[in-house]
Amino acid sequence: MFDQFTERARRVIFFARFEASKTGCHAISTEHLLLGLMRENMYLLQEFPPDSDLAAIRSELFSQPPAEPVPTSVDIPLTESARRVLQQSAHERYSLKHDLVTSGHLLLGILGEEESGACAVLKRYGVQREQVMTRMPDSSQEQGPPNPDIALDFLS
Repeated sequence: MFDQFTERARRVIFFARFEASKTGCHAISTEHLLLGLMRENMYLLQEFPPDSDLAAIRSELFSQPPAEPVPTSVDIPLTESARRVLQQSAHERYSLKHDLVTSGHLLLGILGEEESGACAVLKRYGVQREQVMTRMPDSSQEQGPPNPDIALDFLS
């Protein structure tokens, strides 16, 4: 499935899995996908204040303190909501006639999952589909190394 994703989109999934583990969840949710997206491609979320950090958004998404982290050796499945986000992302890719699923398609998928906490946070910050569409990278822009502006601080 992930062979149709750009390198950056795959990293979003990787970071979402990391966030699920860190928060002690046994499934990757749309909220984890949003946190993964924030780690990899914050430029897609220009409506967020410049000093937004993952810890603040994490606490906004997860009201309870994190449980014991899930070991990285344990397989963590997707929730039904997260699965729908990935399906919607693939649909966005096809409808826009793009070669691969990008992190922008993932963001559109999250926006389409209106019952999720991740979508609620995006809406609260004013993130809208039309704005995302104007700054979506094409797949060739997402095949390179990680965004140098994003610190991969796994302790945050």
